[in-house]
Amino acid sequence: MPASFSFGSFARAARVPSSLQNTCVARRRNFSAAPSVWTTQPDKDTISSIPDVTSKVPEADESVPVRKHLVKQKVSEQVRTAMRHVAHPVAIITATDVSVSPEGAPHAWRGATVSSFNTVSLSPEPIVSFNIKRVSSTFDAIRSSGHFTAHFLSSQHRDSQMVATRFSRGNATSPFHDEDGKLESYVLQEPALQPRGGKPPIIGLSDPGPPLAPLNLRCEYLPEKLVHIADHVVVFGRVSRVYDRVAERRLKHGRTLILSYVNRGYMRHRGPSAGTKLWKPGSDEQKEEVPQSPSED
Repeated sequence: MPASFSFGSFARAARVPSSLQNTCVARRRNFSAAPSVWTTQPDKDTISSIPDVTSKVPEADESVPVRKHLVKQKVSEQVRTAMRHVAHPVAIITATDVSVSPEGAPHAWRGATVSSFNTVSLSPEPIVSFNIKRVSSTFDAIRSSGHFTAHFLSSQHRDSQMVATRFSRGNATSPFHDEDGKLESYVLQEPALQPRGGKPPIIGLSDPGPPLAPLNLRCEYLPEKLVHIADHVVVFGRVSRVYDRVAERRLKHGRTLILSYVNRGYMRHRGPSAGTKLWKPGSDEQKEEVPQSPSED
């Protein structure tokens, strides 16, 4: 480099020609204006050409739950119809609601007719069970007092069907009292034998002649065994006392004095060899007679 040629002069001499600079700037502008593969959105035609995968997913059939419900309803009705042909013992469950009256006054007595009473076990201790609605004043009384008594009515007593029907209508109808508010004749009347505290009321022991309830079981409620099923509960109890006047009759095998319920009617046994009658609830009209052979024992 000549001595007279300064560095600044050299830099100006090495400058890019203006024509070349204009070309680079134009190309740079064109490049920045070009569509980018990373930022450019697809046009409308491209979007419409993409297959809709979600359209292939089948919609939920809203009728499936309805069909399942109808099937369950049909089976339930079939079970109801079938079990009408199976006789069940008629039992009246009584208890005292000590939350209403700690002394066990008659206005705290509760009762319900059930046809699901059953013996669960006899050893090492006798355990029984029955089903009842969860929302029930009788069940509330059982939980309150911890005791209940199961009364089995006599099929030969003239008032057995009437009493069973009274207690099947709920405690709002006051089944322990008559229209004047007095205790019914089928309720234990002797003051010395009436229940005290949480003991359940007794039915049919003080009647003259054949007892209305010749068999009853006093039980202790087992809350830890309670089973919840839909709108019902299965109640379990430990039998603490048995009153049995049926054993005095020494009936032959296959015969009983206990009232039962079958085919929407109460079944009464007229005697050791007379046969069996079906009676419609709420009526004394004979519905059907099933002869029994005297030789059957």
